[in-house]
Amino acid sequence: MQSESGFVPRILWVDPSISALDLQHLRARHLTVHQTSSFEEALAQMHTWAPHLLILEYTMIPSSMHYETFVYKELPLVDPYRVGGQLANNSWRYQAIPIVLATGGLPSLVPGYVVPHLIRVAHFLPKPCAPDRLAQLVLNLLPYPVYGLVIDLVRAQVEVQGVQYSLSSRELAMLAALAQCYPRPCTAAQLGRHLTQTTGLSASETSVRTTIMALRRKLEPNPPRPHYLCNEGQGYFLSHSPVLRQDL
Repeated sequence: MQSESGFVPRILWVDPSISALDLQHLRARHLTVHQTSSFEEALAQMHTWAPHLLILEYTMIPSSMHYETFVYKELPLVDPYRVGGQLANNSWRYQAIPIVLATGGLPSLVPGYVVPHLIRVAHFLPKPCAPDRLAQLVLNLLPYPVYGLVIDLVRAQVEVQGVQYSLSSRELAMLAALAQCYPRPCTAAQLGRHLTQTTGLSASETSVRTTIMALRRKLEPNPPRPHYLCNEGQGYFLSHSPVLRQDL
């Protein structure tokens, strides 16, 4: 599934014996699926390609690496959601990549139902996989981003559609004020009073409009027709749900 922003979920399936039908079924849902035959290959690929979800075969043959080594020792070092990882500043707020464990045998014998050390797994899927069930499970677990505005008060920046922009102190205060008022619109006069009270900055109606224009030039693809910082005659408002970050 591809969003209007071009987000295409990436799945890394680590299994030497995936059926072509399973891959085809997922790709038909507009998912990008890469297959590797061992945990070692998966680690190498994750250094340059950040998947949003992993599907793992528990018993990797002829892999020389055990499942536990991959998941608990090696994966944390390359997990794209970790601090500093490729997907760390994600709008869906994941801190660890979701894992599906696909393995043969009866459900009662699938490792993880009774083995506590496999608690890291989000879901277990017996093989052979029913294509419709596999696709629905993957779609349910994928961390589709909520495309709102992430306003980081500590780093003085805003994230829009996954892109980060640095802000001046006045621009940051303006976005924070609009976020605190969301979803209600605020007139320039109301925003000016709010900024003066909360920041001590002098904020006339003219300065509010000037700051809004500067933000639109920075954030909007088409500033004359704003998509995020809107005004429909009753005041300024954010069209997307904002998230305020106030700590590291």
